[in-house]
Amino acid sequence: MTTIPQFKSPAIGTGGYDRGGYPIAADRMSFSLTGQTVLPGLPGLLPADDRLFYGMVVHPNCFISLVGDQVIVHRFEPVAPDRTLAVCEWLFPVQTLEAGRYDVADAVALFSRVNKQDFAAAQWCQPNMSSRAYAHGGVLVPSEAPVIFR
Repeated sequence: MTTIPQFKSPAIGTGGYDRGGYPIAADRMSFSLTGQTVLPGLPGLLPADDRLFYGMVVHPNCFISLVGDQVIVHRFEPVAPDRTLAVCEWLFPVQTLEAGRYDVADAVALFSRVNKQDFAAAQWCQPNMSSRAYAHGGVLVPSEAPVIFR
C-alpha cells in the first residue's frame, strides 16, 4: 500500500478537493518513505488532523502539502519558455530540528521520490507544450480547474 493518499475520492468528480483531508495508509505510522518515522506534530493542529494529508494549489506556481508533522512547499519559477526551476522546501517544527533529536531524512525521502517521478513526467510533457492545444493554458487536470480558478 502507498503512503501517498489516493485521489479517487468522489469529491474530485464533483468539483473540488475533499476539504476533510485524505487519510494516509492505515498500516503506516507516518507520512514518510518507510512509514515508520515519527516526528513531533505541528503546533495548533487538532488530533483529528494527525493522519491526514491536505494538499492545495496556490495559482499560478505553488503547491502546498500539509501533514501532521511537516509542510512541504513546492514553488515553480519559470526561467525560460522551456525551463522551470522547481524549489521544494520542507518545513518542520523547531523542536524537530533542534540538536539533531530527530532524523527527517525518511520524511524528506518520500516527497523526493514523488518529485523525481513527477518531474520526469513533466519533462516528458514539456516538448508538447508548444502545441496549439495548449495555446490558452490548460495543463492542469480538468477536475482541479474549478478549485484553482474560483
